[in-house]
Amino acid sequence: MGEARRGRRRRGHGVPPARPRRAGAPEGQQRAARSVRARQLQPHRRRGQRQGLRRRADRQAARGAHRAFRQYPVARRGLRVPRHDRRRVRVPDQGLRGLGRQQGRRVHPVRAFREGETFRYLGREHRLLLVDEGGAPVRLVAGRLVLDKAIAVEPRLARRKLIAWYRRSGLRWAEGRLQPWAARMEVPEPAVTVRDVGNRWGTYRQGEGENGRVALHWAVFQLPAHLVDYVIAHELAHIKIAGHGPDYWTLLRRAIPDCEARKEELDDLGRRLWLGQTAAAGDG
Repeated sequence: MGEARRGRRRRGHGVPPARPRRAGAPEGQQRAARSVRARQLQPHRRRGQRQGLRRRADRQAARGAHRAFRQYPVARRGLRVPRHDRRRVRVPDQGLRGLGRQQGRRVHPVRAFREGETFRYLGREHRLLLVDEGGAPVRLVAGRLVLDKAIAVEPRLARRKLIAWYRRSGLRWAEGRLQPWAARMEVPEPAVTVRDVGNRWGTYRQGEGENGRVALHWAVFQLPAHLVDYVIAHELAHIKIAGHGPDYWTLLRRAIPDCEARKEELDDLGRRLWLGQTAAAGDG
């Protein structure tokens, strides 16, 4: 029993039992066969090690390219990472802006106030037409967005006039849509305004007016009408429920059954809206 216990204890510490010799083969031949077998297995072991290193590098790269930018600040200026480290950190040569394009975050477009430039209103594209005649500085005529030439030569002034047109046109459209949606959601109709609300598409504030106030971003009116309706309903739901918990989405889903699909579409199209960025007069 004592010998058996010692044998089990020895095997438990990682010492493999001695393999029996092959009958009829000298010890020298067995040693030579083992060395040949080890040389045959060596390339497979190296291949497995390389694959393991690749998987490890992929895991490290997936932890976030921002760590790589901290480790290699030269990448921010568009320079390349040293060759021996490219496998370990896959940093795009274009820097943070290039990383944004790879991940689907598109930069908002830049517009110039020249003949034929396109601007969207309620999901439709309208080409810019520059004229010398009088009248309103910006107006929509027969599918063309008409702009006075004297204003177009000054990008800052043209930008201000065009945003003011979006605000006026969007306000008229929203005032006609607010009451039907408020009745459908069984909430009191609040006041509405169109302005720049920062990095949001809309807000609702209580205490401003009798039933509160909904503010819509002027850029929202570049979206198709069904997405503008979604933004309006989204803010009206806050009259009953302040946060974005399960009760809120239940209320919104009752008014718009496909609200999740509309939200995804808004997230996608919202990256491509013009937010007022303009090119210089001599560009393009």
